[in-house]
Order: sequence, then structure tokens, then C-alpha cells
Amino acid sequence: MENDDLKNVWRTFNNNIESAKKTNKQILKQMISRKSEFRLQIMKLQSILSILITPLILIFVVIPMIIHNEKTIYLLIGSVLISVVFIYGFIQVINYYKLINLVKPAFEPVIKTQERILTLRKFMVQLQKSRNIFFPIVTSGFILISWDKLNYELPVKIVMLLGISIGIYFWGNLKYKLYFRDRIDSIDFEISELKEYQ
Repeated sequence: MENDDLKNVWRTFNNNIESAKKTNKQILKQMISRKSEFRLQIMKLQSILSILITPLILIFVVIPMIIHNEKTIYLLIGSVLISVVFIYGFIQVINYYKLINLVKPAFEPVIKTQERILTLRKFMVQLQKSRNIFFPIVTSGFILISWDKLNYELPVKIVMLLGISIGIYFWGNLKYKLYFRDRIDSIDFEISELKEYQ
């Protein structure tokens, strides 16, 4: 009888330990998921701001510049360059937002989340390559729009164009690292940790 009681006590003790382990795993999983979700929310918010800001820049900055500058071939070329880049950028920001919305670490298996993150990474690498081309183009567009109002000799205008383009290039790479790559690396690492708790 004592052996049976001891076995029952031991079984209950083991069950309690297993239950506590499961509870702890669930708590840790939720904590990791929340950290990833918080980072994703920041990225979503930034993409929403970009979606809102892009048309505002066109309406309140680009269009007034076009209206108030002398109608020349420079203005036409600059307007076309800026419009093409802004439309392309607007479409890509919407695509980026859609891809971020697909990443839901708390609601799907880890492997599925990792696949979605990989898709997002590939998209952003491609977008960053495009930005490195388009940023100098949009800078050129702004300078061409104001070409006749810039009271400088041609070599100074060219230096300005190159200087601003190089500056924007490096700022774009820094922004990509800080706002996307570092955050997505952290999310990816946290998602990998979730494997232990599934």
C-alpha cells in the first residue's frame, strides 16, 4: 500500500513538473512572440508613414516647384524623372507593407514565419538595389527642375548633383541597415528561438 501511495505521489509530482515545463515554455514563447510583434509593428508604422508621405511630397513640394519654375526642357525632364521614381517608390512601399503584414510569428508555425521573413529579405535587397539607382535620379530631377534658378556655373551644378546623390546613397544604406536589416535580423533570431518551444 505504501508503495502504491509513493508511486501516486511520484506520478503527481512528475505530472506537476511536466505541467510547469509546458507553462514555462508557453510563457517564453509568448514573450519572444511579443518582442518580434513589437518590432514588426514599428516597421508597419514606418511603412504606413511612407505611404502617406510620398503623395504629400508630390502634392506640396514637387507640383508647386513645377508650377513656379520656367517651362523649359530641364523642367520637363526633371518632372518626368521625379514622377516615375515617386510612383515606383509608392508601389514598392505598398508591397513592403503587404509583406510585413504576412509575418505573424504568434499565429503560425516557425518554419512558415521564416519563409515569409526570407521573402521579405529578398524583396528588401532588391528594393535597396533599386533605391541606389533611383535616389540619384530623383536628386537629378529636383536639380533639373530648378536648373535655371540655380545661379551657378555648370561645373558647380554638376558637383552639387554628385554631392547630393552620394550623400543620399550613403544615407539610404544607413537607413536600410538601421530600419530594416538590424530589426529583421533580431526578429529572425527570436523566431529561431521559438523552435525550442514548439
